[in-house]
Amino acid sequence: MSEATQHSPSRTLDGALAALAVIAIGAGLWVFYGLSSLAPAARIAAVIAGLVVALGLMAVTHWGREFIDFAKSARVELRKMVWPQMEDAQRLTLVVFIATAFMAIFFWLADFVFSHVTRFLLGTGG
Repeated sequence: MSEATQHSPSRTLDGALAALAVIAIGAGLWVFYGLSSLAPAARIAAVIAGLVVALGLMAVTHWGREFIDFAKSARVELRKMVWPQMEDAQRLTLVVFIATAFMAIFFWLADFVFSHVTRFLLGTGG
């Protein structure tokens, strides 16, 4: 058997846990939409409970552990970031707004000119 077709017990368990997570979300949604006679708070609580159970199930799978590791490393990298000072951010925002306004005016004028030239060349008025 090739390595791609072999299924380790942990992969099978991960798949089963992922399926249970989908079922938990589906059950919460079924309660929300299927049991409309329940109080709205109970229906919302069922959806939240389904999501919490699904997240808990996914957290113990290989994919969940990889995601948690990724989130932790992303948080570490985010703390290393140097954010600009407020004055720099305001100045750069103003530059972006001004550049956007100039580009909008330029493209409006280009569209205006090209549409009139096209109408003139095709003889459709303008």
